[in-house]
Amino acid sequence: MLHYPAVIIQPEDVHACVVVVGPGLVAVQDDEIALSNRALELDALARELLGHLLEVVDEGILAVGDVGVVLSVGLAGMKVECLAGLALVEHEVIEGRDRLDISLERRLCGHAPEGSCGRMQLGGACRESSCRGARLILMRLDLTSDLVALLQAITDVESVSGNERQLADMVEEALQGYGHLEIIRDGDCVIARTHFGRDQRVVIAGHLDTVPVANNLPSHLEEAPEGLHVVGRGTCDMKGGVAVQLQLAAELTDANRDVTWVFYDHEEVGADLNGLGRIAENSPELLEADFAVLMEPTDATIEGGCQGTCRILITVPGKAAHSARSWLGRNAIHGLSDVLNRINDYDAREVDVEGLTYREGLNAIRVFGGVAGNVIPPSASVEINYRFAPDKSPDDALAELRRVFHGYSFELTDMSPAARPGLDREIAKEFVESVGATPKPKYGWTDVARFSALGIPAVNYGPADPSLAHTDNEYCPADQLDTCANGLRRWLTTKKEA
Repeated sequence: MLHYPAVIIQPEDVHACVVVVGPGLVAVQDDEIALSNRALELDALARELLGHLLEVVDEGILAVGDVGVVLSVGLAGMKVECLAGLALVEHEVIEGRDRLDISLERRLCGHAPEGSCGRMQLGGACRESSCRGARLILMRLDLTSDLVALLQAITDVESVSGNERQLADMVEEALQGYGHLEIIRDGDCVIARTHFGRDQRVVIAGHLDTVPVANNLPSHLEEAPEGLHVVGRGTCDMKGGVAVQLQLAAELTDANRDVTWVFYDHEEVGADLNGLGRIAENSPELLEADFAVLMEPTDATIEGGCQGTCRILITVPGKAAHSARSWLGRNAIHGLSDVLNRINDYDAREVDVEGLTYREGLNAIRVFGGVAGNVIPPSASVEINYRFAPDKSPDDALAELRRVFHGYSFELTDMSPAARPGLDREIAKEFVESVGATPKPKYGWTDVARFSALGIPAVNYGPADPSLAHTDNEYCPADQLDTCANGLRRWLTTKKEA
């Protein structure tokens, strides 16, 4: 086994069955050839392996045949279906890796700079907006890179809820290099805290996980009439915000406030798994602050607080009978009509809270009932969602539902409290002034409510249009990355008047 770097791959050494492990070791069938990290050797490898349609994924090895390159990528725990077009085949594992070393896109780049082979670029993305391929990325996050490159780097690390470990490792490793930050790890949540001795502390938080991939990785760039877009799963919700966090966490070595940067897991799944909730319950002292910013997508504006939400289930009894003799029974589905009419007639309030107007809503979201095509249903249920303004507590919301559905009992199936925006606080006014955006109400529930429950006023502020969240074509506008970074930078560096 050879361990010496800088051996150039020669055509006669290349055969159809190839596995590369590390950036430092290559196996060509029964031969083993050392390979260095230098761009020349990687370009040579790409040139010689073109046309070999070998595709492999397992815990540590990825070979992409349509590009003609095979590299170690440390994919332990990644689901095969997350990598479109890959098939598991027999192969030899020479050296295992615990972390992601190199990420590879699936097409060759035709926009390489003059003097290169035109096949690969090492250590960065092709900036041609039409280019969707052949980017080799050394997967140690460079927090000094521009925001577009940083967003693509973290987007291309698949982190569907439950699979955040790899990205959390990379975030932790990148932040460890900055002496002004204390790094704390809790599961797949990474917390970085400054200790400048300032009289105020703020939390700036974002989640690392995404909803499932839908053939929308790796990321790519698209030129739109309004500017450059970074397209791919999680770019909108909410790795654009995470990229801004990472860059500023590294950059701001003398902020005017102490900052707790939180990168947490499991936001896109059940509340019982939520990483921010876990920290709030087990280590609330880590979240102590005077103000919090959640980097959820808001189109680079400020969305204050959030609506509360609850779901109830109302069941109406009936009496079973053969549908040919329906008069002998009582149709429970028909009995839902009164409940549905009350929902339809409900006059949803518009409520002013600290200068923001929140609109409430009451809606039937699911109906259950029926036994068979010839049976009068003996029972039927309707599930109802109530979105309520931040002037209501959970108890207030339940009291309103009892009023609307007087005469019916119901089962509470979900309750998440609302969050007041806290925009009447002086620190919030300073944030609004620094960002330069007009606050709007947040329609929907976000984790700002967790801060509100801890007595911390919080707002949502992040790049990308929230209506694109979870869509297959989600994207983040490049200019909004800069807008949010500049807004937070002004807020955290402007000298406060004595």
